[in-house]
Amino acid sequence: MSLINEALKKAERETEVGNAPEFAYPQKIFFSAGRQSHHRVLSLGLGALLLGALAVAVLQMPFIAQRLVLFGGSPPTPSVKEGRPVAPAVTGPVPSRPAGHPKELNQLIATGRSALHAGDMAAARSAFAKAAQLDPSSAVAQIGLGLVEKSAGRLAEAERYDLEAIRLDPDNAEAHNNLAMIYGQQGESSREIVEYTRALTLRPKYPEGHLNYAIALERLGRSAEAKAEYDKFLADVPFALSGLADRVRAHLSSLPPTPPTGAR
Repeated sequence: MSLINEALKKAERETEVGNAPEFAYPQKIFFSAGRQSHHRVLSLGLGALLLGALAVAVLQMPFIAQRLVLFGGSPPTPSVKEGRPVAPAVTGPVPSRPAGHPKELNQLIATGRSALHAGDMAAARSAFAKAAQLDPSSAVAQIGLGLVEKSAGRLAEAERYDLEAIRLDPDNAEAHNNLAMIYGQQGESSREIVEYTRALTLRPKYPEGHLNYAIALERLGRSAEAKAEYDKFLADVPFALSGLADRVRAHLSSLPPTPPTGAR
């Protein structure tokens, strides 16, 4: 684990202020209840070893385990503006970024991310709260606070933080994806679909978003659309999620074939 921690710390030190971290993790359906098995890493040099370590870290993060619930009914057609679904309205001026303290802000964000990876939610909350206080315009800090609340089952608070992140950065795909997962857990399927669509419009090559959207569509009985989203996930899946990709392929092979277009 020391190698994993070193790899994560190195990646975190390179994080730029204002760039949203990859906080939006796939839902539980492809993760077992226990700890995930380690990937076997071939001896291809230190670079490949570090990538393998990061893959283990991603698959072992405890805060990604979310329970899926089936909700009936067909979602209404989302409202659209300029070809994009409209997110819930948020108002108020966006605070300006303070001139100083970029290094301290980077360190707080990195500390919060490390704490999330380690499952230390108290430390994560403290770091992200300090980051938000230091830079009220940081959507990254709000996303982190939302994940902390979501991990504790406080969905209303998590929703509030994600909406604030969207207010600060309306084009933040991670914030829209995370908000969609919250709406899914709350049984608000129509709003869930709107937010997934928004996230993937903003970032078409977003493997985690495509996977989460596929899971939601399958849950809603929209199997053909779900398979298309699974395929998009597999087309762009990063090495760090290669183990998850194997689970997705196995899941796809277990699904009934999609009937031809026009079949009754």
